[in-house]
Amino acid sequence: MNRIVLFMETGRPATMNAAAWFAAQGDRVYLAGKTQPEVMPDGVRFLPMDPMNEQSLADAVQTVEAADGKLDIFVLGAGCHPKDGVVGTDHDADALADTMVQNICGSRQALEAFLPLLRKGMKRVAHITEQESSNTWSCGTEDLAYWSSMAAMNMMGKMMFNLLRPEGFTFRWYCDDELPGGMCAAAYIASNLCYDPKEPYTHSDENRFFMRNKWLQEIPW
Repeated sequence: MNRIVLFMETGRPATMNAAAWFAAQGDRVYLAGKTQPEVMPDGVRFLPMDPMNEQSLADAVQTVEAADGKLDIFVLGAGCHPKDGVVGTDHDADALADTMVQNICGSRQALEAFLPLLRKGMKRVAHITEQESSNTWSCGTEDLAYWSSMAAMNMMGKMMFNLLRPEGFTFRWYCDDELPGGMCAAAYIASNLCYDPKEPYTHSDENRFFMRNKWLQEIPW
């Protein structure tokens, strides 16, 4: 066993595929969510966790701490994705607001709860997002709340980067289009980027916050 990795469950194949990749490397992998998916990748452990419930979140942290004593990689996830109509049509305002709260606040609260364990590990925070989360490259016209929450999670990642990078944390933001080819999300999350402490700060990829796709092209967040 090499690393301790936790994924927030999203219902997306991209999350499951990445979790399975780490498990195949011999890492201990947790998939954290409210309900266990019917099909779990081999070697991946389900971790009951409702990030909007303080006790549930505390119990999840305690479970990982008791078993492993640390956490190396935390992969954020937006699990609330209601199918909403085209922008400008009738929308359920309550459902839209709930999506934003669940995805943004839930991810933030979960990450903050696991920070003590991350500080004992390799200090890596990641997110498997999609190109539609980009403010400038998005061209979709539906699911406003979901894509808005994903865009907000990019901003949250930048804020966490500013806060935690001085402690040695590293960040991996990956856009997954679920098509074959290129570098997979898990391999990118696990990889190291250019960093030489003797070089000027801005010459290091580890000292920048950015998103990349499977071809390692930077996507404006």
